[in-house]
Amino acid sequence: MYAMGDDTARLDLAAAHTELLRAALAVATPFAAQIVLDLASGTGLRTPWLAEASLPGALLLSVDYDRTSLTQSAGDHRLVADAHYLPLRSASVDLVWCVAALNLFTLPRYALSEVHRVLRTGGALVVTVAGERWVRRRSW
Repeated sequence: MYAMGDDTARLDLAAAHTELLRAALAVATPFAAQIVLDLASGTGLRTPWLAEASLPGALLLSVDYDRTSLTQSAGDHRLVADAHYLPLRSASVDLVWCVAALNLFTLPRYALSEVHRVLRTGGALVVTVAGERWVRRRSW
């Protein structure tokens, strides 16, 4: 699915933007989701945010390709799976979050097709992508 990195290191790099990301996800996430999917959840750093944005008692699924990362995740159910072949029934999920991982999938188009398949009619997909900007050091 994607190359795993150290989520802690990524969190440190994104720390300056954490509150902005959290607010953006809250605004973009529709209320009243009963079955939610944290796609490419990694160690679940943002999974509790998804739980807060869902109905009380919602079923929270954490999916990642890396089994080791999932052992630390906060989801109700942790599924080791490839985003290109989700082990879920069609039209079974109300909400999917994919935070800063879509560009890491081998075939993002196929992963999005799988998300479309598992989303219920009227379901929502919230995606964020991380961009890297490199500045070359210069001497003047």
